[in-house]
Amino acid sequence: MALQLRFLEGEVEYEVDDWFISQLRNMPADIGIDIAKQIDWNADFLPMQSGWSQIFAGVVTKTNPPVYFTVEFVRQPEENTIYLDLEFIDSDEYLDYYNLNKTLQSNGNSNTHKEDKTDHRTT
Repeated sequence: MALQLRFLEGEVEYEVDDWFISQLRNMPADIGIDIAKQIDWNADFLPMQSGWSQIFAGVVTKTNPPVYFTVEFVRQPEENTIYLDLEFIDSDEYLDYYNLNKTLQSNGNSNTHKEDKTDHRTT
């Protein structure tokens, strides 16, 4: 498993596994870019869990029909978040994650600055 440091801004640091990058590259560009923006947008809000990977679901709504996916990651205290895997899922499975409050929040419109964002899952 080769890891690449892909992003470093302020206090948000994460690494992306080669497999994850390969998955992004193998999908249509508009979908891959939207997913990349969502993982970046949500990096501050993903929960920490020592020793275990976690899976959250997301949706690309700029396509018709929407594209549903899961992101597997490891986020532990004092360490960079590591994104491990990316898979497409159906809407029913997305709703299961939604009911468990394990979904990525949409990055909204592209004019929103990261400094202005809040985690809407907690409200």
